[in-house]
Amino acid sequence: MEELDKIIAKIQKLMKLAQDNPNDEEGQTALMLAQKMLLKHNLSMQDIDRKDRRQTDANIVETESEYLVRMPWWKAELHVILAKNFRCKSIRRRYYNRKETTMIFFGYKDDVRIATEVYEATLMYLEYRLGRIRKEHLGVVYRNSYLQGFLHGIDGRFRQQKRELRKFELMLQVPAEVDRAFKEMKLGSYTTTNPKVLNEEAYLIGYEHAKKSKLMPKEILNRG
Repeated sequence: MEELDKIIAKIQKLMKLAQDNPNDEEGQTALMLAQKMLLKHNLSMQDIDRKDRRQTDANIVETESEYLVRMPWWKAELHVILAKNFRCKSIRRRYYNRKETTMIFFGYKDDVRIATEVYEATLMYLEYRLGRIRKEHLGVVYRNSYLQGFLHGIDGRFRQQKRELRKFELMLQVPAEVDRAFKEMKLGSYTTTNPKVLNEEAYLIGYEHAKKSKLMPKEILNRG
């Protein structure tokens, strides 16, 4: 192994240790050492990402979600929120011959796997909550306001985490190789039209449910 490979491998081990133990002294020390080595050897996170990609045969992958004739606004919005917080890109793909749409996580294998797991767990939770709303005949306005609150709550949890773990900022960014590959696909952008919040009570309930839900265990959240 070349000297540079040894240095990069050591940095990778330190960063993994820091990610696994973000709140204790061992993790903070590991991160500090990794940052010092990056500066000392004039390396960037792009160099680490490239090495990561050469060392694994995972490369960049994409995982499709369910296929629907019409993708609900809240599923697309949830997908975008999770993608940007798990180092992935979100793609909405339309199969015109089948008249179906799917959402895709695009990124490194481990990042895509975790984003997909959290997405599916959150969908299951929300389907349960929406079932309760239908059963209680609370209506579409209540439903949409609840979903808006929930989505804002989930996004807020990630923003809070990033404020608390600002020193991990380099680790939380979409890898350069993923960003480059995504741009090379030259995909058109898409937007979701979210309904207005018309029921403040429903919004606040959704927001609180997002803050208190255990869909994203601490070990996943701390991974970023």
